[in-house]
Amino acid sequence: MKTPPWIATLLVLCIAAVTPAALNARPHDDRLRALDQRLEELLDEGIVRSETFRSLVQRLAGGDVVVYMRQETQPAGVHGRMSFLTATSGTRYVLIALAPDLDAMRSIAVLGHELRHAIEVLEQPAIVNEQTFVEAYEHATYRRRQLADGRTGFDTIAAVQAGLEVWKDLALSPIDAPVAGTR
Repeated sequence: MKTPPWIATLLVLCIAAVTPAALNARPHDDRLRALDQRLEELLDEGIVRSETFRSLVQRLAGGDVVVYMRQETQPAGVHGRMSFLTATSGTRYVLIALAPDLDAMRSIAVLGHELRHAIEVLEQPAIVNEQTFVEAYEHATYRRRQLADGRTGFDTIAAVQAGLEVWKDLALSPIDAPVAGTR
C-alpha cells in the first residue's frame, strides 16, 4: 500500500518540530539527522575511519536534501533503503532505514551506500515527490527488484561503488581504531 503524500508531509513536519538536540542532530551539519544513538555513533565512526564516507557527508552539507536516519527491520536480503518523504519550502526530505542487526562495519558501509543515494537525489532537482523519485530511479538504475514487502527496490552503480569503497576504507583503517557501539 502506498503512503499518501499528506501523511509523509505530516510526518516530516512533526519530526521537524522536535528540537535538533532531541533528534541527536549532528551539530556541524543539520542535514544529517540520526534518530537514535547507535546511528549517531555509526556516523561518527564512518567520518573518522573512511575518507569515502567523509566525502559523502561533506557533499550533502549545505544542499537542499535533509536525511533522516533510523533503524528498521528490512525485508529479506535488504540491509538498508532510502525513501523519499516530501519536499517543502525548497527542502527535500529523505529517510534512510538501516537494518538494526548488522555489525558496525557492515552498517557503516550500508549507510555510505544509502548516503550516495541521497546525493543522487541532491543532484536531481526534478525529484520533488515520490512519483518523480521513482521515475528518476527507473531511468538511472542498473538493478530493479520486487521486495518481499511489495515495494520495488532500485540500485545504482554509484551507490554500490560507494558502499564498497567505504567497506575498503574501514577494512584498511588501523586495527585499534574505535568501533561504533564499543565506546
